[in-house]
Amino acid sequence: MTIRRANSGDAPLFEKFLRNLYTEVEASAKDPLLTASGEAFIVNWMAWFQVHIGRDTGLVLFGENPQPIGFIAAFISPPIFGSEVFPLVGVIGLWWVDAQQRRHGLGRELLDRAEAWLREGGMRFVETHYMTSARSADELWKSAGYAPYFVAARKPLD
Repeated sequence: MTIRRANSGDAPLFEKFLRNLYTEVEASAKDPLLTASGEAFIVNWMAWFQVHIGRDTGLVLFGENPQPIGFIAAFISPPIFGSEVFPLVGVIGLWWVDAQQRRHGLGRELLDRAEAWLREGGMRFVETHYMTSARSADELWKSAGYAPYFVAARKPLD
């Protein structure tokens, strides 16, 4: 397995992986709001990719075996709760490995590389956001050492 940094020519591959990720999240989280926001999710992350690719403000890594089978996207942002102690944090925005290629260490290697990039950029903390209703995501992030510290709650009013 190899890991490489994405370049602007990887936009179609990034979009393909976004669609795969979204399909999995939609199926596992069973959130009715996801269905309506699928294309917006793709458009927003593709815009993010175009802004950050080739700059040091964001990172997309692809894992290959030998073809691309997964990716991780990281960037630097103000934390959910700001602090003068750490005004910026690293964020793992997206992380996905093809279901047939999981459990071989690629996902962990992608995460390790993204965290190293953030650490080298001076970040002291890393945040991520995921839906707790997606049980596999909840378990995955906890196994990687991430602990929830902020809860966003929602109640339907209909």
